[in-house]
Parts: sequence; C-alpha cells; structure tokens
Amino acid sequence: MICVGSQYFRAPTPAEQDWDRDIRQAHSFGLRYLRFWLMWNWYSQREGRYDFSSLARLLDICARADMKAIMLLNLESAPAWLVRNYPDSVYRDAT
Repeated sequence: MICVGSQYFRAPTPAEQDWDRDIRQAHSFGLRYLRFWLMWNWYSQREGRYDFSSLARLLDICARADMKAIMLLNLESAPAWLVRNYPDSVYRDAT
C-alpha cells in the first residue's frame, strides 16, 4: 500500500473559508493524508493562553471527508511574548 498526501496547512494559510472545499477536492483526487504545520505563535498569541478552535474545525472537516491529518509542531515559530518575557529563550549558536 502506498499512502498519498500533501502539505496543506500552515496558519494563517490557506484561508479558513477554503478548507472544506479544498479538503473534499483533495479527497476526490485520491489523497488520503494532509500534513499541517502547527505554528506555536498562531495558537498562543498571549502567554498562558491557547486557542485551538481553528485546528479543531480543520480536523472536523478532515474527519467528515475521511482524510487523515499529520501534524507537525513548529517550535521555531516562538510567539513574541516568549521572546519579550524570556530573552534567554532565544536560540544562539557558538558565534
């Protein structure tokens, strides 16, 4: 068996109003997997607060369309509050 899919989501694109159409169309073309980049700064715009409502909606659309989601967490997209409140958290190399 060969699983076929595509990279689809990296917030804030594509636009939310396109998700249902795009996912149904991808399924109709034979795709069964979609990969999403979960951008930390998108889901946590304020320290201590997380809003996964858009991700929940996207996953619901996938479930209705019989699509599987592969989610990758992007820690490099640190939110502005992290850098501002914890300056030592910024990546530094040897130079």
